[in-house]
Amino acid sequence: VHAVEILQEFPSLVDFKKWVFDDEVFNKNKDNPSEVKVKLIRMRERLKKEISKDFPSEVVIRAYLEPQIDSSREPFVWTCPDLTSLRKFAGEKFGWGNEQADLEILPIIKKFNLAKQANDSQPRIDTIFPSFLHSSTVPVKNRSKRLATA
Repeated sequence: VHAVEILQEFPSLVDFKKWVFDDEVFNKNKDNPSEVKVKLIRMRERLKKEISKDFPSEVVIRAYLEPQIDSSREPFVWTCPDLTSLRKFAGEKFGWGNEQADLEILPIIKKFNLAKQANDSQPRIDTIFPSFLHSSTVPVKNRSKRLATA
């Protein structure tokens, strides 16, 4: 939601970065800030630590605008996740040992396999992970007031 609000509040990500890092830009138009800017003002010091100096990354922007698309005409086939590689990734990125990785990953692999066996086809992601976004108890229009107003 913050990302959408930021995109609505600033003409560009470069302008947002200037607002975060440049005190002169920050102090302009400080009177009567919008609700979003009030939140961002409270977050400004943290944002200075979290936003890298090369933000927004030209590499990321180029990858988004000019994605590298696989031109293969072979049908896409899902396979069971590679537990060994996932354990290694979880160890490197999250500091998890194999036991912690197994506690998190094995139930997902089990659901994947059960869903695949039941349908004899690729399961949908919402059959593997809980689906909070598609809850029938929460009408779409009431799910996020902040996102709706951004």
